[in-house]
Amino acid sequence: MSAAQRLAEARELLAEHPVVDGHNDLPWALRQQVRYDLARRDIAGDQSAHLHTDIPRLRAGGVGAQFWSVYVRSDYA
Repeated sequence: MSAAQRLAEARELLAEHPVVDGHNDLPWALRQQVRYDLARRDIAGDQSAHLHTDIPRLRAGGVGAQFWSVYVRSDYA
C-alpha cells in the first residue's frame, strides 16, 4: 500500500471517527499571550507562529472535539 493510499485510509477513518483532544492548552495560551483578546489571535487562520492550535490544523488533523477542564491549585483553602 502506498503512502498516499494509507493517508487516504486514515482520513476516511478520521471522518467516521474524529479525534477528541483531551488536552489542549489553548485557553491558557490565549490568557498568557493576549489576555483573551481574540481579535489578536484569530484561530480561524494559521496561528502556528504563536499557538499550537488553530482551526485549519485541527481540521487537517481530524480533530472533531476539544475537552477542557479547569485546574485549581490544591493549596487553596
